[in-house]
Amino acid sequence: MKFFDDKMKNVHWWNKNLFFLGTLLIIGANVALFYFLGPEWSNKPSLANWGDMFSFNNLINNFLSAFDHFTMEHLILNMICFFMVGVYVERKVGTVNLLLMTLLFAFIGENLVGANHFGGWSVGFSCVNYAFYGYILIDFLFIFRRETKSVANIIYGIIMIIFMYAAMCYKAGGVYPFTLELSYYPVDLMYNMGHYTGLVAGVILALVIKISRFEVFYGRDN
Repeated sequence: MKFFDDKMKNVHWWNKNLFFLGTLLIIGANVALFYFLGPEWSNKPSLANWGDMFSFNNLINNFLSAFDHFTMEHLILNMICFFMVGVYVERKVGTVNLLLMTLLFAFIGENLVGANHFGGWSVGFSCVNYAFYGYILIDFLFIFRRETKSVANIIYGIIMIIFMYAAMCYKAGGVYPFTLELSYYPVDLMYNMGHYTGLVAGVILALVIKISRFEVFYGRDN
């Protein structure tokens, strides 16, 4: 079905969309962790010097912090954004690939934040969301190639670009109380290290895939 799978890809088990199960599982995991463990359950990395950033425990703690949230409002906002990008990406790359990309973005994005800001501790799924924003942006720029171009892909891509820009124009003003401030420029991207670091991670992954033309997501090895 066109809605569940991009008609331009050769469907295999690794890139098949299983009725958006991956998106639902990730949202469910975030909600369950908040419900059972509460806010700020992840451990802040312990850094005596910059080199400690890359210890096993700190790498894992940073990774886990992507699934931690300050408040219920923080969780809901991140999950709404992820639902939008998850449905879009899972249709194109499949359930298995979406799950792998999410884990990769959480690990790389959060640890880059820690490395860029010594002693910093980023909490929340927005770093992963922004990584997907970066991936979607580059994917859309390459969507006009003959093997991936379709009317549906172009329309869905334009809708996602509009959504992403709108999301970047909302700045979360603190967590107690939680407020949203609307701007006409991407303020939420520019003033949050976790956000622009995640975006860069997504852009890099997308460029590697697209420039190398190793289209594992589309079932091709060109």
